[in-house]
Amino acid sequence: MSTIRAVIVDDMAPARAKLRRYLAEDCRVTVAGEATSCRQAALLIEEHRPQLAFLDIHLPDGSGMDLIEGLAVPARPISIYVTAFDQYALRAFEMDARDYLLKPFTRERFGLALNRAIEKLSHPSATQVVVKERQYIERMSVKHKSGRWFMDLNEIDAIVADDHYLRVNWGGRVHLIRGSLRALQRQLDPDSFVRVHRSAMVRIASIKGIHERKRGDYAIELQSGFAVPISRRYHTAIRARFSLRRL
Repeated sequence: MSTIRAVIVDDMAPARAKLRRYLAEDCRVTVAGEATSCRQAALLIEEHRPQLAFLDIHLPDGSGMDLIEGLAVPARPISIYVTAFDQYALRAFEMDARDYLLKPFTRERFGLALNRAIEKLSHPSATQVVVKERQYIERMSVKHKSGRWFMDLNEIDAIVADDHYLRVNWGGRVHLIRGSLRALQRQLDPDSFVRVHRSAMVRIASIKGIHERKRGDYAIELQSGFAVPISRRYHTAIRARFSLRRL
C-alpha cells in the first residue's frame, strides 16, 4: 500500500516532537502536518485528508474526541488518542478509536498502536463490510392514547434530553420517549444527525442556519422555526462538520 498520511494534534511541543520522532522511524507513514488546537486540526484534516490521526484529548479550544465526532464519517481518519487521562478510554473505543495511548508511553507501546492502525488500513474491504452491515434505525415509536405512532427519522427536527426522557420534535409537536441521548446517538446515522449540545441533537437536513444569540453564544435554527443552542464544547465539532472557519 502507498505511504500513509498522518497528522499529529497536541498543544504540547514535546509531545508532538516525540510522536514525530517515532513516526519518522517507520517508512510506512508520512506526517502530513501538525496542529495545536481543534480549529487548526479541522482545517488540517480538511486539506490533507489523512488516513491516521494522533490526537490529544484536552486541547485549548475543545476536545479531540469532539473534533472527530463532528466530522462526516467518510472524512474521519483512524484515530489513536494520546493523553495523560485514562477516564476517556471507554468513550474513545465506543467511537471506534484504534488505540488509546497513556502518556508517558514507550516506543514499543507506540509501535503496537501504529501496527494496529496500519493493519486496519491494510484491509479496507473488511472495514467496508463492517460499515455496510451496520444498521441504523429509520423510525422511532412513541406511545399515544390509542396505541403507538411511528416517527420517520426524516421528519424529526431535533431531539433534546430532559432528565430520563427525550423530547422529540416531530410533526410540529413535541413527543416524550424514555431513554438517553447517548444511547440513541449510537443508533442514528451520523451522516444525518449531529450533536450540538450535551443534551441535544438535530437532523442536518432540517438546519436552516446558525445565528449568534449573544457574544460568543450561537444557536441552530431549524426549518420549523425551532432553535437549539450550540454549547461551546461543540463549536469546534460544528465548524469541522460544515467546513466553517468560524461560526
